[in-house]
Parts: sequence; C-alpha cells; structure tokens
Amino acid sequence: MQRCEHQELELQKSTKKAQEAIALAAEESAKTKAAKEVIKSLTAQVRINEGAALFLIEVNVGYLELCNLWMLVKFAYISLQF
Repeated sequence: MQRCEHQELELQKSTKKAQEAIALAAEESAKTKAAKEVIKSLTAQVRINEGAALFLIEVNVGYLELCNLWMLVKFAYISLQF
C-alpha cells in the first residue's frame, strides 16, 4: 500500500513537472512569435526607408544633372554673345 502511495506521489510530481514544461514551452513560443513579428515589422520599415533614400538619391542626382545642363546652356549662351 505504501509503495502504491509513493508511486502515486511520484506520478503527481512528474505530471506537475510536465505541465510546467508545457506552460514554459507555450510562453517561449509566444515570445518567439512576438519577436518574429517585431523583426518582420522592422524589416518592412527598413525596406521603406531604403526605398525613400534611393528615391531621394535619384532626385538629387537628377537635380545635379539639371544644374549641370543649366550651366552648359548658360555657358553656351554667354559664348554666343561674344
């Protein structure tokens, strides 16, 4: 009888440890999922910022090319004056 009670107590301990492990695994899984969502969001923001930066670079390059073209036109105009 005493052995049966001991086995029952060991089974209860093991069951409790298993339940705690399951709860911990669920908690860690939720943290991992949340971290993945944060990473996904940050990645999207970086891509948007990269796109905006590339656009600004293209605009600035276009502006510089326009300025150079304007200087050439002015130079040609001045040259024709003389």
